[in-house]
Formats: sequence, structure tokens, C-alpha cells
Amino acid sequence: MYITVENPIFDIIKTRRSVRSFLPIKIPDDCLNLILESAQWAPSACNQQLWQFIIIKDNDLKIRLTTEAGASKLILKAPIAIAVCYHSGNIKEGIQSASAAIENMLLVATSLGIGSLYLNSFGKEIKVKQILNIPDELFIVAFILLGYPEKQLPPPKRRALEEIVHQNYFSKYSKETFSHDANKWTLSSVRDFQERYCRKTDLGTRMDIVNEMEIKLIQNILSREKYDNILDIFSYDGSLLNNYPDMKIFSLNLGSETSLFTTYAVNRKIEPLIYDDFIPLKDKSISNAICVFKLERIPPQAYDKLFSEIKRVLEDDGRFIIVFRSRNSLYGLIHRLIKIKFDDDIRKSGIYSFFGPYSPLKSADIISSLKQADFSSVSQERFFVIPPLIDDFYQLFLHYFTSGGGAFYHREKRKSIVGNLIHKIIRLQKEYNTKFGSVIVLTAKK
Repeated sequence: MYITVENPIFDIIKTRRSVRSFLPIKIPDDCLNLILESAQWAPSACNQQLWQFIIIKDNDLKIRLTTEAGASKLILKAPIAIAVCYHSGNIKEGIQSASAAIENMLLVATSLGIGSLYLNSFGKEIKVKQILNIPDELFIVAFILLGYPEKQLPPPKRRALEEIVHQNYFSKYSKETFSHDANKWTLSSVRDFQERYCRKTDLGTRMDIVNEMEIKLIQNILSREKYDNILDIFSYDGSLLNNYPDMKIFSLNLGSETSLFTTYAVNRKIEPLIYDDFIPLKDKSISNAICVFKLERIPPQAYDKLFSEIKRVLEDDGRFIIVFRSRNSLYGLIHRLIKIKFDDDIRKSGIYSFFGPYSPLKSADIISSLKQADFSSVSQERFFVIPPLIDDFYQLFLHYFTSGGGAFYHREKRKSIVGNLIHKIIRLQKEYNTKFGSVIVLTAKK
């Protein structure tokens, strides 16, 4: 029988989703056995079938994997985790063979109404092997998480076939950039990256790294005056919007996928908008606009058009507030060290890769663009000599070390003497305007 688009297997392929939220319902043994049997029938290099599958149901064991090996805490959400291993005699053959088995498992799970996740963030491999008693001659290819999905997810966008298919010879390839520096990107490339990468996790999951002191600063800035409405510039991931005062919020994003992500993240009503060199609002319809830690992710060559559009939609007495991290502070040094450590590749650092590039900014460059857009005046405030985000960066480092470079998490605090000391020192800072502040607030009047 030939496989056609009318054949059910194609529907299963298109229905499969990466599930990260599971119901606390046990998977029947006969369903689990079918999933494992599908792996058994997968192709393997030279038909060696050198795969091994470890079924993990014990919650205490899952906790050990997350705390001792730095595995993703998603493991704790799934009723079943499966460690997929292969003989290490030939790594390429192992990846090829185990991946074929894994795809079989994912598709059969989907056909049974069971959600699955193909997980790479399983932690430090040597520690995982110790915990699970995995022999030295095997290596871990991936973990598979299984469980009944908590919710149904909409299909993500896919690259067009003409982007990925070539006839006889490779042709028409647009080299993608993965630099940390926004000036090496275009607005279109940032949009394309975000539209794909926002599906690396559940819609609405908080992913941005913003310290609680920075959030408090933003709340205080917005409480200085009462506004009828506010335009939030490039809201994605949307986590900051829940800290805004009670007012009508227009949320501007670069694409439909990031706009959807923002909508899931916010527990209040917002008006989603998409920016494509034009803000779909009437002239003089917005009281104030704000851009919080997002301009660092936008190519400088896009500033002039963006700022002109913001000025157009602002009321005559409206203000445009920009909050960003200064390049002329410890943030600039941290940025340079990250680029050196990870070869200026956001995929390797994992810190900013959810959003694309990230570059601390110079206020003079932004002020110049604001004046170019004909804003009447620009005032400047600086806060926090010691960057509050150092506290979060230290947590990232601890998890990076624990997981063997496999993951970056900072919201799960790992206790340490150094970490406690850093936290206390940073908390000693008061929120006042200082010449050497690391967080800059620009207020441009129309």
C-alpha cells in the first residue's frame, strides 16, 4: 500500500506536538508496550539494534535527576520518562538508529492520544549514567517524556518546502546569523527566529530574564502618572505585562506566533498588534508607549522607522519610555565574556536564544535616533550601579555547571554561600538616579 496524504499516518505526523504539560493519569501498560514495540521495529545501522530503553516512573528517581544531574524539571511533570541509549562504538550510527526509534515512539504515542516530548536537556550525562546504572559503553541519545496532554496545542508554523528542498544541487541558501549582537541581524531575521523558537516551550511560559528589582523599577516608573492606555513595544514573551497598572494595553509584536505566545502569558485582556514597518493604529491614539529590555534585541538600523511610527500614534502630550541595560556598565562586560565563551553563538549560550540577539546599549545612540524621529525632548535616568541581573546570571552559571552545560535555568534557586552573598549585596542598592547606573530609563516627549 502506498502512503498518500489521505493515509492516516500523515495525519498522525501532522498532529504530533511537543507536550510539556501532562495530566496526572497513568499510561496503561499495553499502550506503553505498543510504544516500545514501535521502537523495536525501527531501522538501525547495519540492523544491529543496539538501543536500550530505561523506563523511569519513580518520582524520587526523577527528583535525583533534576537536583543531582541538572535535568530539566519537565521530567517531574511526566508520568513516564524514557532514557534512550545506544552503544557508543559509532556515535553517528547511534544517533541515526536511536532517532529512528524515537520518531516511531512519538508517532505511535500520538496515535494513542498520548502526548510526548523529545528531550535533550537531561542533565550531565556522567551523573545521569551513575544514577540510572547505565554501562560505560552506552551513551544517552535523549529522554522521551510520555503522558496524556493537559491541553491541545495549535500547530506551529513550518518552513516552506521551497526553503528546504533542492533539486540535484544545493541552491538558494540564505545563511542565518546567530550572533549575540543585534546589529548583525535584520528585523526580518529576528522575526523569523522568534516565530520558530517561541515554540520551544509551552505557550505563555515565562522565559525572559528580568530581576525582581528591575520589575519593581518598571512598576514605579509607570505609576508616576495615570494613562488611558499604553502601547507595549515587542511584548514577547509577555511576562512583564502582568506588572503594568490597570489600563488598556496594546501589545506590539513582530509576528503572529510571538503575538499568540504573549496572549497566553498574560492574565488580563490585551489588544495584540503586529509590526511590519507599520503600527496598525490611528494617529494620536496612544497615551504612552514603553519598551522594556526589548530594544536590545532589535537591529539599530530599524530604530528610525520604529521610532517614527511610535511618534505618529502618540497623543500630542504622549511619552515614549525606553528601559534598557547599559553597555557602559558591568552588563557590557558580561556580554563580551558571553560572546568569548560561546563563540558569539546564541544557540551555544542558551541564555538569550529564546528571543534572538541581545546587546546592551549606549544611551547616546538611542537618543540620536529619537531626535532623528523628531521627538521634542529626551530625559535620562540611571539606576543600580551593580546590575541586579548578576544575581540571576549566577543562578544560570550554577545550573549550567550542574547540568554539564546542558541547560540554563535561573528561577529555581540553588543555595550556595556565594549566591546568598551576591543576593544580599545587590539587595542593598536603593532605587535612585545615579550617574553610574546599569539600567537606563529614557523618556522621550512627543
